[in-house]
Amino acid sequence: GGRIDVGEESLPLTDILTREIEEELGTNITYAVGTPVATWVRNNPARTPVFLVGFLCKKLGGEIALSDEHQAYRWVAKESWQELPYAPGYHEALVQFWEAHKQIKS
Repeated sequence: GGRIDVGEESLPLTDILTREIEEELGTNITYAVGTPVATWVRNNPARTPVFLVGFLCKKLGGEIALSDEHQAYRWVAKESWQELPYAPGYHEALVQFWEAHKQIKS
């Protein structure tokens, strides 16, 4: 996940996503960024709503080097992602993402 930084409002979303991936996973990883698959709004009464865009990306090679923002990562099988804990609103967003992805593939 990531956010649009001040001054990036007019940049293509793929440029912002590339910056976020490199910030969080390092520059040694290679990947392909696809088109957006789903969009949604995560509402949290205590905060400003967050507009989310889900891109389908594919890791092509290289090693992940986590930033200081993270302690660990793991690959999760498509069948078991729902077992993980998520912040409020993200589970529903991921359900929508995978449903939209399924529609694109058919």
